Amino acid sequence: MALQNPTTLLAPTTLAAVAAAGIDPTWWINRQAGLAFAMVDEFDPTLLGLISLRGDFAGKGTRTMRVQSVDGVGYAERLVALGSETARPPSTGWNTGYTTLTIAPYGLGKKETFEESILGDPATRLGLDQLEMMLPKSGMATLRYLGCVTGSGVTANTIGATGVALGMDDIYDLRALIVGTPGAQKRGRVRMTIDGGQLNQLSDSARSEPGIERRFESWIQAAAVNLEGAEDGFYPNFCDMRIDIGTTDDVQQSGGDYLGFGGSPGFIGWGRAATNRLNLAAHVVPVYFPEWGIVMWRPADSTGNLTNEVMIYQIVGTALGDPEVFLQFLVKSVV
Repeated sequence: MALQNPTTLLAPTTLAAVAAAGIDPTWWINRQAGLAFAMVDEFDPTLLGLISLRGDFAGKGTRTMRVQSVDGVGYAERLVALGSETARPPSTGWNTGYTTLTIAPYGLGKKETFEESILGDPATRLGLDQLEMMLPKSGMATLRYLGCVTGSGVTANTIGATGVALGMDDIYDLRALIVGTPGAQKRGRVRMTIDGGQLNQLSDSARSEPGIERRFESWIQAAAVNLEGAEDGFYPNFCDMRIDIGTTDDVQQSGGDYLGFGGSPGFIGWGRAATNRLNLAAHVVPVYFPEWGIVMWRPADSTGNLTNEVMIYQIVGTALGDPEVFLQFLVKSVV
């Protein structure tokens, strides 16, 4: 749904553009109400273990990381029967492999003119300070989007089917996958990230499931509104079935299907380059978030154009873990 009477304010934000948007002093504006922000997806990609930090690239001289995995030892290897009482136990090796994670730079900027900064009405404008405070959230949104793009590429297992709504039968298929995969829950509780439309499909199916119908608390959860955590797109322990669900609009679509995904915590890894090594000059007012690979600053080269500006720069990347190490599955259903 689009905003009513929409106007896009192109950078830099100018007094003339604000007037053209219909919120200048020509009109009577309810300034006491302030700015009303549109509804937006605020799902945190770290909330469900959707992504797990694999490492910091700062000072490594490369944009690519290899994450090693090992198999063929411990519970994965049995002892060998010896042929005689003097036979020497054989020495064996083990299996090793790796997945690859690559980071890339991302950036964004906001700008306003001196005149808008001086004459603009604080009650009906977003000043540069306010815009700057929101930029780190854009960094988190970027990381969430990258995680969803990576999740849409899962090929190891598939729950659901093309052109079919997600339903309780798919949850039973997921249970069968988990039970049939020894060690699947070793890394923690298996979770799903799906589109809100997929959760609605699942809830419709759950409401008519005989077992859930007979258990009133579970039926209520399948039908209830205003569930705790839902404001952030988080639905823990859906219908008491011990599965945590996260919802986000960043779940990808292809061929008329949603491409949700799930797995054991950390099955999608992410990497960053800590930005505090930059040591930017104090006059550009740098703000560092090295834990997210983010730096923000205010370049001085645009002041000659009578504008103020703030920029954000982030170096991040995501990749799937090894399916032999992390349980992972695609959650496919019709849009």
